Order: sequence, then structure tokens, then C-alpha cells
Amino acid sequence: MIRICYFASTSNEPDGVVKKILSQFLGLKELCPDSKLFLLMRKPPSPPMSRLLDSLDDVFIEVTENTGVSRIKARRLKMQKVIKLLESTE
Repeated sequence: MIRICYFASTSNEPDGVVKKILSQFLGLKELCPDSKLFLLMRKPPSPPMSRLLDSLDDVFIEVTENTGVSRIKARRLKMQKVIKLLESTE
């Protein structure tokens, strides 16, 4: 069975981009039920976002605190977090 780990860097509000990502993930879940979605956010999810995500299975939130660092360092930290998450799903 194939497992898809979908990673997305999003805002902490349920905007159009987040809704599109969730729609895509739900489509993937129909094809590959063992799939997981990891949302990387700079801040904890807002109350409306939390309510939206609480209704879904296999959606994980990772808050990446990278304020005050350069863009390159922030990207590096984010990728290190993604690698650790991938290793933990094996």
C-alpha cells in the first residue's frame, strides 16, 4: 500500500489556499487511505482553523518558530523539520 505524506507551508487562517490544500488531501485520502497531511505554520492555528482541522483525520500541525532569522536559515530549519517528520512516519 502506498502512503503519501503531503507537506504544505500555510498561514494559520483558513484562507483559500488552505481550503484548496485540504480539498486535494481529501482526494488523495480516497486513493490512498493511509496518507497524512502535515501543515507547517509560523503561528499556532487560529480558532476557525482549529475547528476546521479538528474534523479531519491524519492532519498534523507543526508550528515553525523562525522569526528573527534570515529567509535562507528559515527555509533550512523548515526542511530539517520535514526530514524529521518523514523519518518519524517510517
